[in-house]
Amino acid sequence: MATTRRRRIACVLLGFVGLIALAAVVNSCVARQALEREIAEMDRDPETGVIRGCEALTLTGTGERACLLVHGFLGSRDEFGGLAEALRAKGLTVRLMRLPGHGTTPEELERTTADEFRSAVRSEFRLLRERHRHVDAIGFSLGGALATLLAAEEDVHRLVLVAPYYGVTYRWFYVLTPEAWTRLLRPIVPYVVKARHPIHLNREGVKEKIFSYGVVPLQAALTLYELGEAASDAATLGRIRAPVLLVQSRGDHSADPDAAERAFELIGSEAKAAKWYERSNHHLLQDHDGEEAIGEIVQFLLSE
Repeated sequence: MATTRRRRIACVLLGFVGLIALAAVVNSCVARQALEREIAEMDRDPETGVIRGCEALTLTGTGERACLLVHGFLGSRDEFGGLAEALRAKGLTVRLMRLPGHGTTPEELERTTADEFRSAVRSEFRLLRERHRHVDAIGFSLGGALATLLAAEEDVHRLVLVAPYYGVTYRWFYVLTPEAWTRLLRPIVPYVVKARHPIHLNREGVKEKIFSYGVVPLQAALTLYELGEAASDAATLGRIRAPVLLVQSRGDHSADPDAAERAFELIGSEAKAAKWYERSNHHLLQDHDGEEAIGEIVQFLLSE
C-alpha cells in the first residue's frame, strides 16, 4: 500500500514537472516572437536606437537647485506624470535620466548589471552637482532603490522615494514568491510576456499612455531583486542623512508597502516623513492620488 501511494505521488510530481517544462517551451516560443515584434515595431531615433519618448530629458530651471528623477523597472520618464513640469515651474532644473537597458530593447536590459545601474545614476548625479549648488534625488520603484543607494554614498540634498522597490508585493495566488519563481524558471525561461504590461494603476484610461517593455528578461528581474536587497540593507539605510519623503499607496501591487515601511524606519535621517495613500496602485503619480502626491513632493523639496 505504501509503495503504491509513493508511486502515485511520484507520478503526480512528474506530471507537474512535465507541465512546467511544456509551458516553458511554449512560453519561450511565444516570448521570442513577441520580442522580435516589439523590437521591430517600436518607433526609434535612427541615430541612437532609443525609443521615442524614452530619451533622457533636461528641463532647465532658473535657480541653483536641480533634481535627478530616476524611473522604474521596464519603464521611462513618463512614469513621473506632471512632476517634472511642476518642479521646473518652481525654478528647479529637472533631469529625467534614462536607465541603461531601458528604452532600447529587452535584450540590452538582460545584459545590464546592477553595477551599471548604480554607476549610471551616480554619473548623472555628479554631472548635476558640477553645475548646481544642491541636487535632490527622486526615485520611482526601481529608481527608488537606486536613489536610496545613491543617497547612502553621495551628498544628496533631499531624497524622495515614490513607491520605492525593496521587494515584490506578495499576493496569495502567486503560491511561491515572485523571487522564487524567477530563480526557479530562469535556467529554462529567458523571457516572459507580460499582458498589458506590469503597470499596476487603478485610474482608467492611463495605462496605455505609460511606456513599458512587454517582454521581460528574467535575468533582469534577478538584477532588480539584487538592487532591492542592497537598498534595503540596514547598514545602507543607516548611512542616509538627507531629509527623506516617502510617498506610497497601501494598495501597491508591485513594490511591497510593508518592505518600504520597514526600510523607512531604518533610514538614518533625522528629518523624514511618510505619506500614505489609499486610492492608488503602484504608478502613484499617474493614479487617483497623483496630483496630491505631486503637491506633497513639491512642498517637501521647497521647504526649509
